[in-house]
Amino acid sequence: MGGYGTHWVYWNVTDYASVGANNLTVNNSDWWDGRVMWMTMVAVLENNTKYIEMNYTINQGFEDLDAGGAADKSTTWFYGPANNSRNGTLWHHGLASHADFDILFNNHLEHHYPAIGGFMNLEELEINSNNISANDNNMTWDNSDGSDDFHPVMAIFMDNRVGTDLTVTDIDVGTPRPNNDSTVNATVKNWGKDDAGHFNVSLYIDNVLNGTVNVTAGLAAGASTTVSFTKVNESKGCYDFKVIVDVDGIIDEANEDNNETTVKGQVGYVILVESYHDFDDLVTESTNNLLGAGNVSHSGDTYYIKNFTGSSAIENCAGDGISIQNLNTSTKFEINNCTIKNCTHSGVYLRDLSNGTVNGSEMQNNSYYGINVYGLGDVSNTKLISITNNTINGSKIDGIDLIGLNCTVKNNNITNSTTYGIYLFGNYTDIMNNNITDNGNYGIKAYNSYNNNIYHNNFYDNNNSDNNEGLHQAWDNQNQDVNNWDDGTDGDNTGNYWDGWDIPDPLGPYSIDGDAGQVDNRPSDSQF
Repeated sequence: MGGYGTHWVYWNVTDYASVGANNLTVNNSDWWDGRVMWMTMVAVLENNTKYIEMNYTINQGFEDLDAGGAADKSTTWFYGPANNSRNGTLWHHGLASHADFDILFNNHLEHHYPAIGGFMNLEELEINSNNISANDNNMTWDNSDGSDDFHPVMAIFMDNRVGTDLTVTDIDVGTPRPNNDSTVNATVKNWGKDDAGHFNVSLYIDNVLNGTVNVTAGLAAGASTTVSFTKVNESKGCYDFKVIVDVDGIIDEANEDNNETTVKGQVGYVILVESYHDFDDLVTESTNNLLGAGNVSHSGDTYYIKNFTGSSAIENCAGDGISIQNLNTSTKFEINNCTIKNCTHSGVYLRDLSNGTVNGSEMQNNSYYGINVYGLGDVSNTKLISITNNTINGSKIDGIDLIGLNCTVKNNNITNSTTYGIYLFGNYTDIMNNNITDNGNYGIKAYNSYNNNIYHNNFYDNNNSDNNEGLHQAWDNQNQDVNNWDDGTDGDNTGNYWDGWDIPDPLGPYSIDGDAGQVDNRPSDSQF
């Protein structure tokens, strides 16, 4: 887990683990703002199957490694006895890498990582036996030429792999369209020390056999290969995609219980954009009538995503509904008249881009945020985003989570979020003329944000559970000289409307929580 400090939590679960599903529950009720930040990994290691011996440790590194400075490296030591007659496996995980860095094992360069622009996945490296010592091993994150905000989190080293051990390490479903052929790619790996001969790999969709591929060349010890299943064709819906390696059981393996992996995948109208080329591909799909009633078009320097409604609404049981990220500043986009619902992540996810609009759309019952605007590393990485005239209901965290610069949030209806209606960690943003209703915590929480205008909003019954009844509906830890909760002009009715507040006569200020003395000096006695 990471966030304010890094935490390595581990248990011996021999007395608790059972065959089948095992649940891990995180209780964050005492966390300072009601949320766990950056829960990154849960690993279960069975040391009597894949590995006879395990040597593991945790390195928290520094909060940020100082690129090019005295603290540009962080090293962790794994003490023996490691078996230097066989290869080992190194797992490592780091946060927020915006420039190149290296991984070294016993001073040998194992991998050079280019800038990944964010939170890296848990990575696995095969360590050659020539680089393993029986007595003393070390692994180093080298940030000498990297960015100052690289944060090493964890390293685990395991040795003594046995026999042959085939597993499915990844299943890439892609974005399949209803009733249209698509391809599912599965990555298969031999974790063992011995080579495997030829074997079959099968794909099941909702436990129905879809296809089988023979890996005729077999798989060497420590090697991986990609197996592709083509002509996957399903109607709109959420499916379980299960891949089984050595489905016929012809390979004698050290562990026969780890041959299958299942992921959920959405067949529908998910929109995924990581470059303007992806936009162009969506335009082609739209031209070929693969997007139902939805449409993606291009005019001038702007791409338009619109009319994904009704039976063509966007759903995703395996991620975000619309995800757009890493665009150059010359690429603009508009999302209009779309329904995005029942996504296991956010309805709309926008990261590291500018000049975008989300207008006249509905976000319903999404598991993270209705709309998530995110500037990775710095709020200025995402800017000039306009969120207008939307209905956002039933978000499991926040209706709008906004980390950005020079954005606009106007004329939206934001209701029934589990936590905040709007969470703001951004600057120079206008939040006006929104109806913010029945959100479990504050209607708006502005954290470490400045030069924002927040007025002419209607607040109804936010932060009003049995435990919170009577508390204020907004939070800001900056004072009046930093954020404006009214427009600062003379006269009345220029702040916000706060339902349920007994307005004094003459009109007096409304206090904002956050221990900074922030107030709405000109609250309205009528709705906007």
